[in-house]
Amino acid sequence: ELAHKLGMKVIVVDHHDYDPDNPCDFHLNPKKHADEREEEDANTGAQLAWKLGASVQVAMEGKTRPEYWKTPMFLAGMGCRADMAPLNDLENRAFFRVPLKDKNLSVSPGLQHLLDHFEEDIKYSNMMRTNACMNMPKRTTKASAADVVGLLSTSDPEEGVAYAQKLIDIYEEAKVVKKDMEEQAKAQAGKRGDKDRYFAMATIEDHPDYAGYSG
Repeated sequence: ELAHKLGMKVIVVDHHDYDPDNPCDFHLNPKKHADEREEEDANTGAQLAWKLGASVQVAMEGKTRPEYWKTPMFLAGMGCRADMAPLNDLENRAFFRVPLKDKNLSVSPGLQHLLDHFEEDIKYSNMMRTNACMNMPKRTTKASAADVVGLLSTSDPEEGVAYAQKLIDIYEEAKVVKKDMEEQAKAQAGKRGDKDRYFAMATIEDHPDYAGYSG
């Protein structure tokens, strides 16, 4: 709404639908721009946003800027990983592996702290817990997208570690919440006699900060 008041065009790059009461000017849905790829292998919103930026550069300058293939592409790749996109897809892997070929590109101290804490390697697919930490803003109001942006962008070691530790603490708490929800679901399934399939949504009273966390 503010962007429209300022005379700006609004482009939403995400697979979720936009607010019908506050429509955008353009909605680029990654799952609808997958070409011949399977929907589950489609780019995430972060990757499509990077492609949109590249397209704007080509349209205005005739080519993409060399630096755009470094940190910006790497951040889009981290967005891909945080969104749990499948890394068996070659293009998804390219988004973080291509920038890492540049020896001058360094991982932010916050992200490095996460990797060290979980003993995971950014060059491979075994970043499940690091990815889960970056995914926390989608699970609880205790974390925000700003925390993840700070984690990935700050070059200040103390600030980066603070962002990382905050996400680690939230992740550890979220595991307890998830376990509780699974126990609730199994109990509900047991009462119905359907133990093979179960679903539960915790009430706000159960976990006020994890109202959107389902198990």
